[in-house]
Amino acid sequence: MDYKNYFLKCRERYEKPTPSLKSFYEDPLRIIPKNIFSIKTKEYLENMSISLKKEFDNGINDIGTMHVIKNILRYKKSIESVSNELIPYLEETMYGCNLYIDKIYIYRTKPLKKKKESYLWHHDNNPNEIVKLIIYLNDVDIFNSPFEYLANESNKGILAQCTRLGPDYWEAPPNDGRLEKEVEDMIKFNNYHNKKITGDKFTAFAFSNNIIHRANPIIKGYRDVLNIRVKPTINKPPQYFNSNWTSSFESSGAVNPNPMIDWQNEINSNIFKKNLSKIKKVLSNKIKSISKKIPSNL
Repeated sequence: MDYKNYFLKCRERYEKPTPSLKSFYEDPLRIIPKNIFSIKTKEYLENMSISLKKEFDNGINDIGTMHVIKNILRYKKSIESVSNELIPYLEETMYGCNLYIDKIYIYRTKPLKKKKESYLWHHDNNPNEIVKLIIYLNDVDIFNSPFEYLANESNKGILAQCTRLGPDYWEAPPNDGRLEKEVEDMIKFNNYHNKKITGDKFTAFAFSNNIIHRANPIIKGYRDVLNIRVKPTINKPPQYFNSNWTSSFESSGAVNPNPMIDWQNEINSNIFKKNLSKIKKVLSNKIKSISKKIPSNL
């Protein structure tokens, strides 16, 4: 089963009214209403913003084009509070099915002398049913790396051709998903245009990972981001965010080709890995103990 058909099954099993399926694919970027966050969640985000600024100002965890937070559990309460308000909104207004969070990225974009990687026009090339949420943790204007996407005459985002649809069709994209020349031609011949998303602290938006997009270079200032990725699921999870099924920079950004591998499978997989680790440790200690008892002159 591919991701689209699994998504349709998720919608069939959803217990609430479902939004337009056509709109999901034809309007792949949504600006989140400014009143979505409660006072309590804004307090969590504010504290998170202050803490991150201190850390990133000191240049921690430099991985090339970004400074990153490797241990996202340090911000567990903030992420949970945000997720409990944002994800139900996406379920009811965009997806029409249950969701869970499989990825969290927390990072600061770095000034670059030459554009590369995510600063080039690209798409992520996970299935179209995978959506990311970006929350700005500081004010963002045209000078400090606003998110930019390609739009049509109706200002709706343009999806690139996805080459990862499910177990039977899972291929790497041409040119690693980079689309500089293609975008140049689309702007020239299709009357498409680029749009930048600027806004105050805690501006949030959701977009299909295959929308044609890029980051912009830092001219002055900085940009700190909370990036949340969601996946459809038939079975509603007990929590949206959980370390048993939510990872970060420590693992690949490609989703599993099988859409039916969801949060429940991740729990079982993690339990197996933890038990295997314990068994290895016990065996290692026993081998060391036996080795000490063997006479050295044998």
